[in-house]
Amino acid sequence: MISRDSTAEFEGFIKRYGAKLKKDEHCTALECQYLLEINNRVVSWTHLIAYTELRAYLTIFRGRFEFFFISFRQEGHEGNSPVVHVQFVASDGVPGAFSLNPHGRSNELWNGMIHFNLAANPRERHAALNLNLNCFVKLGGCHDIAEMSPEVWKITSPAVIYSRMPSGADTIGDEYAP
Repeated sequence: MISRDSTAEFEGFIKRYGAKLKKDEHCTALECQYLLEINNRVVSWTHLIAYTELRAYLTIFRGRFEFFFISFRQEGHEGNSPVVHVQFVASDGVPGAFSLNPHGRSNELWNGMIHFNLAANPRERHAALNLNLNCFVKLGGCHDIAEMSPEVWKITSPAVIYSRMPSGADTIGDEYAP
């Protein structure tokens, strides 16, 4: 969905999700922001399935995706609500084509950030955007960021998470577990 010339892709996106997109009231001819909200409120009232929401904030500049931010969140597991954020910036000039937080080995199971730009390779782009939408309907819900974004993170023991791919945020000594 993300390329250097994304006008046609954005038009396809509008056709598919137009009814759910909320257009910002301050749009101009050059730039406009949109919000897409999806949740499972209808089925989560049973408490068998955890309340889950995905919010996508899109900025279109001259008909192209310029920036988007996705927040994919699930309500509470013993006081913790896992959330994965995905951020895309269209500029090639932004350093770090693909970066993760946490990266390497971590015990941060509840909050994940994925950042990428046009310089990210197809595998990185796919992993960033391949969120586990089964979390919307999974009995008991998804319990951590590894379940919510399984191509990016994996659990290796009850309280340890590893990134599955290298990150531009990696430093000497950081590891990832493909």
